[in-house]
Amino acid sequence: MFALLAFIAQDYVLRDLQKTPVAAHGPFKLEREDCIARDPPVAVLHYAPCRAIARLSWPSADGQLTITYEDNGRELIRTFSFPISLKMPDSCSLGDYTAYQAKPGSDASWHNSEKGIVATLVKCSRLTSSQIASYKGEFLAATPYYNEAATGLRSLAVSMFGNLRRCTAQKQVSRNPMDGFTCIREEGPAS
Repeated sequence: MFALLAFIAQDYVLRDLQKTPVAAHGPFKLEREDCIARDPPVAVLHYAPCRAIARLSWPSADGQLTITYEDNGRELIRTFSFPISLKMPDSCSLGDYTAYQAKPGSDASWHNSEKGIVATLVKCSRLTSSQIASYKGEFLAATPYYNEAATGLRSLAVSMFGNLRRCTAQKQVSRNPMDGFTCIREEGPAS
């Protein structure tokens, strides 16, 4: 009985995210984020759920433009962010659900992202056309490293979550922002 109470109570202990670098592939950084209970434990009545994350990110040389793939075992989300001003980080962004493909990241899949990123930079940033062209050049120069980096993300995701099937579409089922959505479509290979 005591073991059951301890198991239930573990959900009411404050947890912090701990980032751990896993690998670097050229300009790409692969890391994992795990939920670690505080020591000594801090009891709480309610907190936002903490999920482990596998993350692959590509930052521009100046660190302003970032492309990130975050996998929490339920969804794989690709985001692109660029600050409109230094006081408003990540205020120009583009994000969407995506799925793992049958084969790890190809050069074509990295190149396909380029058009959306350039269009978003043109639409919502303070950059000149020469600055945008410079970011585009950096982005395309990362292509040779993408396959190895994407393969690393896949391996990390399988080791953390057991498979590669992820939710790519959701439906709102209640007004509760903490748990108001359900997955209506999963895609991706089993592993």
